[in-house]
Amino acid sequence: MIRRYPNRLVRLLAAALLAAGAGTAANAADAAAPRRCVLLASEYETQGGAKADVLDSLRWNTRLTRAKMLQRLQADGLAANAVFLDVDGRVASTARVARIRQITGCDTVVHLRNVLWMSSMGGAFGFDIVVERTQGDSPATLYSRQYRYGLDQPTIAAFSYDAFIDTAWADLREATVLDADRDVTTIDATKVRAEYDRLAATWPKNLKEYHLRHILRETESQANAMEARLHDPNPSAFATLAAESSNDKESGARGGDIGWYTLSQLPAAMAAAVGARGGQPGLVGQPVHTEQGWHVIEVLGERPSHLPAFADVSERLAASMRWNAAVPAATWAEAQRAQ
Repeated sequence: MIRRYPNRLVRLLAAALLAAGAGTAANAADAAAPRRCVLLASEYETQGGAKADVLDSLRWNTRLTRAKMLQRLQADGLAANAVFLDVDGRVASTARVARIRQITGCDTVVHLRNVLWMSSMGGAFGFDIVVERTQGDSPATLYSRQYRYGLDQPTIAAFSYDAFIDTAWADLREATVLDADRDVTTIDATKVRAEYDRLAATWPKNLKEYHLRHILRETESQANAMEARLHDPNPSAFATLAAESSNDKESGARGGDIGWYTLSQLPAAMAAAVGARGGQPGLVGQPVHTEQGWHVIEVLGERPSHLPAFADVSERLAASMRWNAAVPAATWAEAQRAQ
C-alpha cells in the first residue's frame, strides 16, 4: 500500500509539484503567518501496557485511518495534509503538533487519535476526533467525539476501518466545523489540466514499470507465515492467500493485484526488492517492511512506463496543488522533520 494502492498518487507528478513549490517557498518568518489550511495529526495512545506486536498493530492501524481520513479531507476541497506522530501518549504528541502548527501556520488541526486500553478485566479500543482552530495565541476546541469498541472477538471481527471512517466523516461533515476552511484555495480545473500537460512533457523516457501483487500483514511473523505457505510442497495460491489474509482488503479482492509501478513510485525498501529481480516474474524473496506493514510481493511482469491517464490522477493532482498553494514545499518539508 502506497498511501492507498488502488487509487495511487503518481509520485513522479507529486515530486515535480514539490520541486515547483520549492522555488517560491517562504522563509521561516513567513511560515508562521496564519494560513487557511487543515493539518491532520494522526496519533495513538495506550493504557495498561502493550506488547511490541500490539504496538506495531496500533501504529499500522493509525497510519491506515490517517490515509483514509486524509482522502476525505482533500476530496472535500480542503487544503489538507497529514503527519503521523509516532509517540505513545497525547502529552508528547500535543507538543509536536504545536511545533508543526507553528511551522506550517495552519490554523485548523484535526486530531485523529487511535486509543487502546488493556487490563486484566478486558479492555477497549477506539478513536478520538478533535478539531481545533487557532484563535489568538492558543487553539480552541470546536469539535470532539469519541468512538469506543470492546476487545471481544465478535466486535473485533465485525469492525471495519472503512465503515468507521464513513461514520466519523459523516459526523464531522454534519458538524460543519470545517466549512470555513473549505474552498479557501480554489484550484481551477483548467489549471489542473495545464499542470498535468506540463508535467507530461517532462515524463522520463526509457522508464520501466512493474506489475505487482502483494499480501500485506501487520507483523513480520505473519508475513513470514504467508511466505512459507507459498513455498510449501503443496503451495497455496497467491491470489487465494491475498483474498483470505491480506490487510489491504481492496487489493485482496483482486488477488493482491496493486497494478503497475515505477521503482520511484515505491517505498525505498519495496523498490530495492523489486529492482533486484531485474523484471523477472516471481516472488521478491523475503517480506519487505514499509510504514504500512509487511509485504509479501510478487512481480508479475515488466513494461515501458507510460503517463497515467488524467482522469486517474486529476483529483490527487488538484489536492497537491491546493496544499502547495497554502503551504510552500520547503515549509512542509521542515514540518515533516518535526513529526
